[in-house]
Amino acid sequence: MIKIHLLQHVPFETPGYFLTLPGDEFSISVSHIYKGDTLPDQSTYDLLVILGGPMNVDEHNLYPWLESEKEYIRNVIDTQGKVLGICLGAQLIASALGAKVTKNRYKEIGWFPIRKTASGRSSKLLQNIPDSCLALHWHGDTFDIPQNANHDVSSDACTNQLFTYNNRVIGMQFHFEATKQSIDALIDNCSSELVPGTHIQDADTIKKLADEYCNHSQKYLSIIIRNLIHGET
Repeated sequence: MIKIHLLQHVPFETPGYFLTLPGDEFSISVSHIYKGDTLPDQSTYDLLVILGGPMNVDEHNLYPWLESEKEYIRNVIDTQGKVLGICLGAQLIASALGAKVTKNRYKEIGWFPIRKTASGRSSKLLQNIPDSCLALHWHGDTFDIPQNANHDVSSDACTNQLFTYNNRVIGMQFHFEATKQSIDALIDNCSSELVPGTHIQDADTIKKLADEYCNHSQKYLSIIIRNLIHGET
């Protein structure tokens, strides 16, 4: 049984596809950080997944748990743990590794293409993932690539979309875990961000494309999880 533990930062950014992974292969547990849940001992899981959220990594005055969470992430990485960060989760990993997290040039919200870099095309953590595909984005910040990490994926609106570190850590800005239900929740709670822009789609377009592309994203996430867990690096 593969044990995956998730850190959830707000009620409406849920585990999504993680909760539908086969129960005979995966055991899923969640710490609801916004409720003050205790962070678990690393020995209790095989993979740590850090989900998204609307806050930024330096809003310690509003979210005091951010500092302790970043310290926890760094400790997991330093003790050879396997970690996957999504959106805010990727930014928290980058910050924990000493990289800067700043406002991106554009807000990127909707389904837009991502492309592997040369490093990404040779990464075994990303093997069996297409060199280019559509992914759901919902972010205004971006991360620098941490020292000794690989820059593996980019998009037109955001150069740094995914990095890998030490063949066991992935930080990805986009949302392969998205389901139609999780997308509806994002739209319901963050609709004020859906203003006209080059890299912002309206709610109807996002929902329509979700009907076509969610299944593809979920398949890619399943591949990435297995690449991480089984050490196919």
